[in-house]
Amino acid sequence: MFVLQQYQIGLQAMEGRLGSENPKYKALATQIEAMRKAYQKNLVAARQQYVLDVAEARREAASAKSSLDEATAQVAAARRELIDHRWPLSDRWSRRKGRELPRKLPSLSICLR
Repeated sequence: MFVLQQYQIGLQAMEGRLGSENPKYKALATQIEAMRKAYQKNLVAARQQYVLDVAEARREAASAKSSLDEATAQVAAARRELIDHRWPLSDRWSRRKGRELPRKLPSLSICLR
């Protein structure tokens, strides 16, 4: 855009010196107009690509969040299962009596992805 603005300033200076009917002025004006159209076309394409990239990033973020939520739920379930198997009510009572807890914990049925 900066280069296009510089060309526009040069075109205005040329118009002041040579006039708007000069063939050099007309050729430069045509060239600048072609540059402006190409710039606008590239700008529209870049904006469209940006919108697509943002939408894709949002989909990926939502997918990652759902995976995180699922893993968090699995960890919470594993913790609850571990607590339930390790300290059931009868074991709490037996610990108060001085008895030991079981040495081996049951296997956890959890599969983290």
